[in-house]
Amino acid sequence: PNMSGHLCCVCGAVSIQFHDPAPKLRGECGCCDCRQALQWAQLKGGPAAPVLPEAWYFANDFTFISGKENIKLFKLRDNGSSIRFVSTCCYSTLLVHHPGYQNNIVMVLAQGAKLAVQPIAEFGRFQMKDFPKEKIAELAPFKGNPVDKDNLDDFGSYTSLEEAFGNLVEIWNKKVENPTGTNTQEIINVQSVEVLELPHYKELL
Repeated sequence: PNMSGHLCCVCGAVSIQFHDPAPKLRGECGCCDCRQALQWAQLKGGPAAPVLPEAWYFANDFTFISGKENIKLFKLRDNGSSIRFVSTCCYSTLLVHHPGYQNNIVMVLAQGAKLAVQPIAEFGRFQMKDFPKEKIAELAPFKGNPVDKDNLDDFGSYTSLEEAFGNLVEIWNKKVENPTGTNTQEIINVQSVEVLELPHYKELL
């Protein structure tokens, strides 16, 4: 396979190729759900959950090269929005589907699986209001900026959350041109989703 835009589980059984290998966006997400999902996966035997997940966004058009039968779909709780595609062989979190993405893009949490991709700059560190106070000391500086414990969000070259979010929405709204593979919604339409009933905001590790 073309090694750029290639995603696989940590044991290698599940392998996915994005048809557009160029990532659309990369950032650090401090929300409780991204962290809780990777903590849950680690407790099931998956890769070590990071202090701060790194989120990459790709056009939602991909092909399973191998291991599609190992994929199970999970939601953290009944009223959760995101559906996570997890490999049952090694509990890697491969893809994250959120209704806000309108099936145009899909998120990959880089530390949840193995991602081969051309690097792009991180646009920001966001959703940090959920980040646990007792873990702030473990945060690395963002692009060399010292961590400000009272203002953990960092929008890099953007002047405000609004400006950064405007860019995000633009990417989310961009339709996939000439899709050639499958997408997360097509799989959700035919596969059941297991609800984990994990309490909101609870740190598992």
